[in-house]
Amino acid sequence: MRIERALAEVSDVREPLRRAEALRRKLEPETARWAAELAELRERAAARFPSGWIRFATRRALEQSTREPVARERARRIAAVAPGCAVYDATCGLGADARAVSEMGTAVVAADLDAQVARCASLNLAGTKAVVVRADALAPPVHSASMFLVVDPDRRAEGARELDPERWSPPWSALAKLAGRFVGACIKLSPAFDMEQARGGVWDGALAQWTSERGELCEASLWLGVGAGELGGQREAVVLGPGTVGRLAGVPVPVRVALSEKVAGNFWLVDPDPAVVRAGLVGNLGRELGLDGLDPMLAYLVGPKPPPTPLAKAWRVLAEVPADPRKVREALEQHGFGAVEVRKRGHPDPAEELARRFRASGPRRGLVAVARTEAGHRAFVLEP
Repeated sequence: MRIERALAEVSDVREPLRRAEALRRKLEPETARWAAELAELRERAAARFPSGWIRFATRRALEQSTREPVARERARRIAAVAPGCAVYDATCGLGADARAVSEMGTAVVAADLDAQVARCASLNLAGTKAVVVRADALAPPVHSASMFLVVDPDRRAEGARELDPERWSPPWSALAKLAGRFVGACIKLSPAFDMEQARGGVWDGALAQWTSERGELCEASLWLGVGAGELGGQREAVVLGPGTVGRLAGVPVPVRVALSEKVAGNFWLVDPDPAVVRAGLVGNLGRELGLDGLDPMLAYLVGPKPPPTPLAKAWRVLAEVPADPRKVREALEQHGFGAVEVRKRGHPDPAEELARRFRASGPRRGLVAVARTEAGHRAFVLEP
């Protein structure tokens, strides 16, 4: 309470050093240091948790926490595939998933082995129906046969990011045994995780899912048992936007490449969301929306009009030229563009370097997409 009162009294001091000095005048040195760090963590938490319920955190736990919209989407799915089933969050961290599940009216037991993190979760979840305990993920203090499991293995158990899943905590093989004890499970993973490793045994029939929020790829997850539902053995992209949710599921199909006459003249360039790309569902999206691809190995699609979907962004193409800086500058100046933002697929050079080369003399800021096609690298001047 003393810390909360002190923080409230300096709430109008936004600069961290001045705030720390003000806290030292109100609290003993060690308490003031912790209060200053807590204030900083709460400010950082606001980006991931817009509703502001995260009040207590550790630096590492906040870095590894699930964004609030992503946690709510997961809770919604759990409620749909496992109605009436209690949830065990084996690595709850600060409590994002546990809170989202509790808000759906589902009973949840949240656990973490780190005593300080478990204490933070307990404080953050005060007033909810979630029960917080300190426990090892591999020794769940619950009747697992009647519960749904959520677990996020620590991929930085020894500080650095670990690519070998057997060096995670819990390790990959132990996760398989743990998940098999529950009626269903959601295992949270890095978006870059190679899902080909999830083959055989309990992993067969799993749903591999990738989730983005506001255009940023956030997370991959494996849904097992009842969690996979009717999508078992498939891949799914979940795209969370401001008030929108886009979903696309299926077994990946090849991208249908456009013929040159189909993309000539007035057309739109379509850039699928990163979740769609990582899930390998660009071809599926193209067929669903009647779009063609520029190249079998690229994620850009093209069509005669912008598709009505939250799963991709689209821009009208104003000009298409070889990715030669002189030709690109000429095309930009014809449309009054000068400085540009560059989006690229299949080009080896950084987008910032290409933007420097393409910079023209027009007054407006432009947008250029660069793609490798069978005809070489092409540049598309887009309507911003």
